[in-house]
Amino acid sequence: TPEEIFRSLITVSIMVNQKKRGRASRSGSSRRQQVPKSHLTLPVWAYDVIALTGLLAAVIVFFWAILSQQAFLWEDVPEQWYPMASYTASELRAGRFPLWNPYIFGGIPFFAMIDVGVLYPLNWLLLIFVDNMILRYIAVEFHLIAHVYLIGVSMYVFCRNTSLSHGAAFVAGLIYMLCGVTVHQMLHPGIIFSITWFPMVFMLFMKAVDQLNFSYAIVTGGLLGILILSGSPQIFVYVSYTLGFYSLFCAIERFRSYGFHFSLLRLAAVSTVVMITGVCLAAVNLLPLFELIDHSLRPNVTYDIATTYALYPQELITLFMPDFFGRTEPSNWDYWGPGRTEYGHFWETYAYIGVLPLLLVCVSFTLKRTRITWFMGILAILTFILSLGDTTPIFRLVFDVIPGFDRFRSPGRLNILSGFAVAILSGVSVDSLCHLNNVARSHLMRLIKIICGVFTLSVIIYIVSEEPITAWLAGGVALQHNAKVAMATQAGPFTLLLLLSIGFLFTCARQKLRHAILIMATAVLIFLDLYIAGHEFNASPNGPAFYYSRSSLIDFLEKDQGVRGGRARTRDGANLLVRRNAGMLYRVFTLEGYVSPLRLANTVPPMFADELMNVKYRILVDSQGGKIELVDNPDTMPHAFVVRNYVLAPDREAVTKVMSDPNFDYKTTVTLDRNPSLNMDLSPLPVVEQAKVVHYEPNNMTITVDMKEPGLLIVGEVFYPAWKAYVDGREQTIYRANDTMRAIPLTTGSHRVDLKYKSGLFQFGGVISGITLMTVLINIGILRKRRHDHKNAVLNKQGR
Repeated sequence: TPEEIFRSLITVSIMVNQKKRGRASRSGSSRRQQVPKSHLTLPVWAYDVIALTGLLAAVIVFFWAILSQQAFLWEDVPEQWYPMASYTASELRAGRFPLWNPYIFGGIPFFAMIDVGVLYPLNWLLLIFVDNMILRYIAVEFHLIAHVYLIGVSMYVFCRNTSLSHGAAFVAGLIYMLCGVTVHQMLHPGIIFSITWFPMVFMLFMKAVDQLNFSYAIVTGGLLGILILSGSPQIFVYVSYTLGFYSLFCAIERFRSYGFHFSLLRLAAVSTVVMITGVCLAAVNLLPLFELIDHSLRPNVTYDIATTYALYPQELITLFMPDFFGRTEPSNWDYWGPGRTEYGHFWETYAYIGVLPLLLVCVSFTLKRTRITWFMGILAILTFILSLGDTTPIFRLVFDVIPGFDRFRSPGRLNILSGFAVAILSGVSVDSLCHLNNVARSHLMRLIKIICGVFTLSVIIYIVSEEPITAWLAGGVALQHNAKVAMATQAGPFTLLLLLSIGFLFTCARQKLRHAILIMATAVLIFLDLYIAGHEFNASPNGPAFYYSRSSLIDFLEKDQGVRGGRARTRDGANLLVRRNAGMLYRVFTLEGYVSPLRLANTVPPMFADELMNVKYRILVDSQGGKIELVDNPDTMPHAFVVRNYVLAPDREAVTKVMSDPNFDYKTTVTLDRNPSLNMDLSPLPVVEQAKVVHYEPNNMTITVDMKEPGLLIVGEVFYPAWKAYVDGREQTIYRANDTMRAIPLTTGSHRVDLKYKSGLFQFGGVISGITLMTVLINIGILRKRRHDHKNAVLNKQGR
C-alpha cells in the first residue's frame, strides 16, 4: 500500500543517515565483514518484486525488437510451431479434441505427437487469440518470450529456496534465461517450455529427497508431469537422469554418514514415487505416443544419428569467443566452423554462458565448497563432456547402457543442464563475494593471479604455436586463414570482457562493496555480455506474411475443396507453391507438411499415390521455363471406392513389388496385409457402386454405399490402428490397403460406415492421469495444511 511504501522510504533514509554517522567510527576488519544492512531496509517481498521486475526488464530489453514487432521469430517457430499451435487452439476453440490432423501428409495422428503440447496448460491461453479458426501470430511470439521470462523466475525461486540471497538468485535467473543455450533453443518451443519447469521440479525434488517426504514426492511428480506434457521427451529424459543423479548423490552422502540405513530405502522409494507420479500424470499423452513410436518416421536411432549435432573439440573456444567460427542467424549467415555441413549445427551446439559466469564458477569452488557446489560442478562437467558426443568414449557407453539416450540426437542440448549448473554456481559465488573475510579475500586474490597467469600463458603459447593451433581450430590448412582472422578479431572483445571481469573480482577482493552495488555490477556486466552475443539471433525481418500470406491459390483450394473435396500436392522436391504447413494453417487438404520425426513414417502408397489419395490438383514444374503451377489430375480416384480384387502383401516392400507389376490396376485391385473376413468373388473388373462421403470431420467421417454384391470399401485416408470402423453400428475390422490406406469389407446391401478415431490407450491413459491429478491435488492440500499447522504452532509458542 502507499502507506507501507512511505514507511519503507523513511526506513531507508534513516538507515542511510545512520551509516553516514557511523562510518567515521568504524574500524577493524570485523566491522567491515558484517552482512550488508541493506537487506533490512525493505520487507522481503519488496526484494522479490525488485528482482522479478529486473528479470522482466532484462527480457524486454533483450527481445525488444520482437516485442515491438520490428523483427520476428524465425525458422521452426513460424514454419512448424505456429501452424501446430494454431491448429490445436482452433480445434479446441471449436469444441473438438485434435486427435487427428487430416490436412498435412494426407493425415497423421496429431495429439499422439507429444511435442505439439495439446495438454500443456499454458498453451490453453492461446485459445483467447483464435480468430476465424486461425491463431494470431503475435500471440505465439509473446507466449514464447513469456516462457523465457518464466525460466528466469523459475531459477530465481529455486535459488531462493536453496538459501541464496535475492541478489544472487537474480543473477542466476538472469544467466539461465539469457544464456546461449536457452536463447538459441527458442527455435524449438517445446524445449523452452520444458526448461521453464526444470528448476522448480528440481527444487521440489530436493525437498522431497532431503525430507524423505512422500507428499512432496507426489507434488514433485505432478510438476514433472507438466514438464512432460510441455512437449519435449528429450528434456524429460535429461531431467529424469538429473534427478536420479541427485538422488544417488544424496544416497552416497547418507551412506558415508550412517552406513546401510533404512533411510536409504526410503530415499529410493521417494525418488521412485516422483518418477511414477510424473509418468502417470502424463499417461494420457504418453500411451498414445508409445502407440505411435513404432510407426513413426524415426523409430530407431542409430549411433551415427544420436551423435548428430554434438560439439567438436575445436568448439571449446566458443565458450570464450562465441563468434569465432561465425554465426548462423537471419542477419549473418557466415558460419564456417566444425559441423558446417549439418544444417542447424550452430544453434544446436551453441553453449556460450558468458565470461564472468565462467570465472564465478571458479570463485564458487574457491570460496564456498558446499554439497550443492559439488553436485552442480559435477553435473556441469559431466553433461558438457557428454555434449561432445562421439569425441569421447563416454557417450558411446551412455548410448549403449543407459535407456533413453538411444532415442534422441543432438547431444549439444545437454548443455541445457550445464548452463543450469553454471547459473547456480554463479549465484553461490555472488553470495560469497558479498560476505568476504580476510581469508576469503586472500583466496580470491590467489585465484585472480592464477586466472591472469593462465591467460598470459595462453597468449604466449598461441604466439609461439600460431600455425599448428589455427590449423587445428580450422580442421586443416584449407580454412586456416579464417582461424587467424577470427583470432585477430575475436581476441579483443574477449580480452576486454576478461579484464572487466577480473577487475570486478579484484575490486571485490580489495574493498568492501555495498551489496546493491555488487549485484548491479555483476548483473550489468553479464547482461551486456549475453546481449551482445545473442540478442540478434532470433530477430528476423520476415514476419508471418512472408511465410503464410493468404494467396489466391489458398482461396481457390479452400473454395474448391469445400465443394468437390480431394487433396492437392503442392510440392515437388525443392519446389513449393505454398509453405509446407499452409494446409494445416488454412485447413486445405495437402500431401505436404513439416512436423517432428514423431509423425507417421509412411502416409501414401508407394505407387500411384496421387491417384489413390484423391489428389485433384498437383504441382507441375517446367524445368526449362522455370514455371511452377497447379494443374488438374484427371486420373484421381474418388475419396471412397469399391473393389473386388486384392493381392496379399504384408509389408511395404512386398506392396511396392506388387504395385510395380505392369499388370497391376490400381483402379480395380488393392493389396491387403491379410485375408479379409469376407467371402467374395475376386474380379479385376470395374464396379458400379458409388460410395459417398456424407460427413467429414478430422476425428470422424461417415460413408454410405449400396453394395450389389460383397466387396471391399477402399477409403483414401491414412491407415492407423486407432481408427475404428462401424458398419451399420457394428464394429468392423479395418485392413491395411496399399500399405497406407483403409479397406473395410462389406456384404451385399445398403450400408452406413462410420470411421472414428478411438484410441483405447488414450482413454486408459486419461483414467490414469485423472486419478493421478486428484492424488497430486490431495497432497498439495496436505502440505498446505501441515504448513499452516506448523505456522500456528510457532505463533502459539511465541505467544507463550
